[in-house]
Amino acid sequence: MTSTEQRYADMASGARSAVEKSTELWKQGAVRLSEQAGVVSTLPLPDLDEALDRFFSYLQRGIEVNRGLAKEWTDAVGTISGVTRSQLNSVSSAIRGHAEAIGDWITGEADTVEHAARAQADAIATAKREQARQQYQDLSKAELTDLLGRRDLPKNGSVDELVDRLVDADTR
Repeated sequence: MTSTEQRYADMASGARSAVEKSTELWKQGAVRLSEQAGVVSTLPLPDLDEALDRFFSYLQRGIEVNRGLAKEWTDAVGTISGVTRSQLNSVSSAIRGHAEAIGDWITGEADTVEHAARAQADAIATAKREQARQQYQDLSKAELTDLLGRRDLPKNGSVDELVDRLVDADTR
């Protein structure tokens, strides 16, 4: 194989590698998103439609850009002029930049979804504690002590401490 053919083969291999890296980053983001979705699916979720729409819109644009770049790449490889070599360098640079941008964006979106899931989980835990607390608020200290005794929990402390102990037991 001549050195020119070898260079074109190397450039084609580099383009393929960039596309594979971009695809792998997308898959990793999708896996992270699906893992978070499994955790979040058991909880009432905030409205994530807009974020998901932006996510898939961006992915679609990325696919279209990758498709266009691949088409340009194959066209450029077919021609052996100096202008084509310049275009190949430009396309290679664009592919690398695009792969990095996709990786950064997917990571940011996954972090956004993870943050929203954590916030929702915290809000649910707080709501559960408040709901559990309501059933004990109007009970006397003697009634609270009796309930703690039935559960083999310590019966000493202020009314608030007794209520907290019962709530902790209920929300575990």
